[in-house]
Amino acid sequence: MKKFALLFLPMLLAASLFAQGNPSGPPQGGPQQSDGAQQGGPGAPGGSGQPAGGSQTAALKSPIVNPDGTVTFNLYAPTAVSVSVNGQLYPVLTKGSQTGKPMVKDDKGIWSVTIGPFPAAFYDYHFIVDGIAALDPINKHVAYGDNWFLVPGDVTNDYLFNDVPHGTVSEVWYPSPTLGMVSRRMSVYTPPGYEDSTARYPVVYLLHGGNASEHTWLQSGRVAEVLDNLIAQGKAVPMIVVFPNGNETQSMTNADADVPSASGPPMGQPMQQRSQGTGQTAQGAPGGQGGPGGPGGTTSTKFPDSIAADIVPWIDKHYRTRADSDDRAVTGLSLGSGQAMLAVFRHPDVFGWPGVFGEISKLPDLPAGAASKLHKFYISTPAAQSSMETTTKALDAAGIKYIIDSHPEYSSEFWRPGFVAYASHLFKPEQ
Repeated sequence: MKKFALLFLPMLLAASLFAQGNPSGPPQGGPQQSDGAQQGGPGAPGGSGQPAGGSQTAALKSPIVNPDGTVTFNLYAPTAVSVSVNGQLYPVLTKGSQTGKPMVKDDKGIWSVTIGPFPAAFYDYHFIVDGIAALDPINKHVAYGDNWFLVPGDVTNDYLFNDVPHGTVSEVWYPSPTLGMVSRRMSVYTPPGYEDSTARYPVVYLLHGGNASEHTWLQSGRVAEVLDNLIAQGKAVPMIVVFPNGNETQSMTNADADVPSASGPPMGQPMQQRSQGTGQTAQGAPGGQGGPGGPGGTTSTKFPDSIAADIVPWIDKHYRTRADSDDRAVTGLSLGSGQAMLAVFRHPDVFGWPGVFGEISKLPDLPAGAASKLHKFYISTPAAQSSMETTTKALDAAGIKYIIDSHPEYSSEFWRPGFVAYASHLFKPEQ
């Protein structure tokens, strides 16, 4: 099934037809656990609901992370003919599954299924109810149009909202003469203590994948939580992170209308929409699959130049930055990796710490002598290292030092631990 928009209609359907009730519990509650399981950390999903009509059925919980790593999903939908759960649930579900895992209805109208066990990781999912994609109305945790949950373990501890000092995320607008737009939006993370100090900080420009927005790394990537935790552990240098909207018109997909370049902040496009895009990338940029939600998205060669010409000067003016290439990094996921590559290869005097999250099909041209200005090129890729032979030969020929962090398959999970590793190595003396 072609996965399409999780718009407000499915949520209304979930609220009215399934009548689960409002989720209960604090916004940062831990994952629902079966009896005897260890309570999950803050930031993981939970919540409960109750079938409509005053039923005395015990309040539903979904999802439930069981002690053995299996996960139980529940949905009250008494009139539904078929219900399944789907999403980025591999390796438990087959990657690219069109139908997901069928659920079974009991005599109370509750559909359930238990699958797994799951490795410790971040997962997102949705239900398919009579062929329509719908959110889980019990689980209030939503990122980029899907519900999510965490299976506890060492790898997920840094994704949690832990008891450490926290940074600040701001939504800002900036002018982009390069793109001919009066106002464009982006998000900015400042590290813990920024407001109370006079210190200056290095900056990372972090670009999203196809069919995504400036919110995706924050919501699905948990970047604010990751950095709060890494900084508190002394594993990462305190840094500012800038999340531009990499869609040149600020639309999420090719089907969206362009955002008008009028006076005053444009309203933008619905953040819930998804559709299949073309997967088109800039000439000479890394290709590959789009960000969370599937392939797609477009870019041109203008946006990478606008990062250097418009965004960097605006950030340097409005934030306490270290305004030199040794203290600037640019990286991106999939579509954003192509934009990051073009930005750093065209402007090596601006960005000294390059990185990509995705496969690299071709290197853009690098000005003569620029390689000596770049720190180690961080490459987090789902490709086996043998498939990177062409890329590594090109990097070697250009005299560019690099780190390859290889993962077994292309999934949303590879870029989360990849960012942990990337952030941990930035702005430090190189070995």
